[in-house]
Amino acid sequence: MSTAGVAGKLMTLSIEGQALAESRDFSLTQGQEEIDLTSRDSGWWRESKPGLRDWVISGTALYIYNDHARKLLDWHWHDRSPQFLTIVLTMAYA
Repeated sequence: MSTAGVAGKLMTLSIEGQALAESRDFSLTQGQEEIDLTSRDSGWWRESKPGLRDWVISGTALYIYNDHARKLLDWHWHDRSPQFLTIVLTMAYA
């Protein structure tokens, strides 16, 4: 899996304009799996093609108490309805 990473100082997560959480220290990692296509026909040389992509945000979250945002998140999770979360990242540059 190939990865690319980013580190930052402030991240704000919100749902439908309602602040849900903040983090003072976070990292964003992007990855992509490879699908193995190696066979006898490839002369035993490894062959692959790009597969599924993903991204992961991790950090130390400071929960912002917003009952409406929490209820929205819970409702979309239980209803299995798609919902966009807005993520605002503030990067730290050296």
